[in-house]
Amino acid sequence: MKKFSRRDFFKVAGGAVIGAATYGLTDNISHSFAQSPVIASTKINNDNYIGSKAKVYFSSQINTDSLLKLYNLINEGIYGKTAIKLHTGEKNGPNVLPRDMVCVFQQHVPNSNIVETNTLYKGDRYTTESHRETLKVNGWDFYPVDIMDKNGTVMLPVRNGKHFQEISMGKISLIMIL
Repeated sequence: MKKFSRRDFFKVAGGAVIGAATYGLTDNISHSFAQSPVIASTKINNDNYIGSKAKVYFSSQINTDSLLKLYNLINEGIYGKTAIKLHTGEKNGPNVLPRDMVCVFQQHVPNSNIVETNTLYKGDRYTTESHRETLKVNGWDFYPVDIMDKNGTVMLPVRNGKHFQEISMGKISLIMIL
């Protein structure tokens, strides 16, 4: 069986995101928020364990009000330190979320930090140093951004993994979890 690398994982995840975005663009949703009937997990072992259904929400509006409404729909049971993972973009790139929207959102989520990871490809966010410079250029200086893999990565085992037996995680992530 071929090992499932970190790069393969991100290719699959990226494809899923693009597919979901394409579906959202082509589907005619009559209201701003819609819950998709997605099953998060299925029967995973011989003990007859059946997973729960995930709640997935979509909004065609990208603004502070919509973001806060979505958060309020899913925030039940969230406690402790919360990571807000988002894309901070390449230097002067077009795909950067409005910083004022993120700032308001981050202030609304108690005990939260913005987190990012370095990229697998050689670009403006490939190393922690170049990533920090890109953050400055793109205006992400209103709040600290934790770069989860700034101290490197570590491979963690995936118990009973169907497609891969280990996954790469930033070393800082482990410190925050422990």
